[in-house]
Amino acid sequence: MFDVAVIGAGPSGAIAAKTCANNKLKTILVERRPLPRDKPCGGWLTSSALQIIQENFRKMPEKLVESPIEEIILLPDCEFHQPISGASVYRKSFDYWLTQNAKEAGTVIHNATLKSLSQKQNYVIMKLKRHNLKQEISAKYIVGADVAGSTVR
Repeated sequence: MFDVAVIGAGPSGAIAAKTCANNKLKTILVERRPLPRDKPCGGWLTSSALQIIQENFRKMPEKLVESPIEEIILLPDCEFHQPISGASVYRKSFDYWLTQNAKEAGTVIHNATLKSLSQKQNYVIMKLKRHNLKQEISAKYIVGADVAGSTVR
């Protein structure tokens, strides 16, 4: 029985898992694909996001930054230029770094696909599938940090 199960090991899931573990909650972070894994989207971090990362983890290693972002230019044939501060990151390395920080805080990292949830009086049972094997894990609270069409949602 876990206190908290976080579904999805992207940036929001890793931050949620680390925060729970830092607060002495028995936490599991469930991700369907083993990390590090390729993730082609969402590699742009604003200055606000970089600040949140630093506050919750530590300064992000420079090797994770693909390139700094200093300006937005809308194309084609547009005169719109907007100064901005941020960074583009390699999600494969970035997400792995975040989840390893959550693991160091005490989070259990578990690779499986969430198939269903069932609510009991004081907890939730998650039915998972991993390598064609069915598993059940229980938690008092669930955090949905996975895709928009998620089972948690």
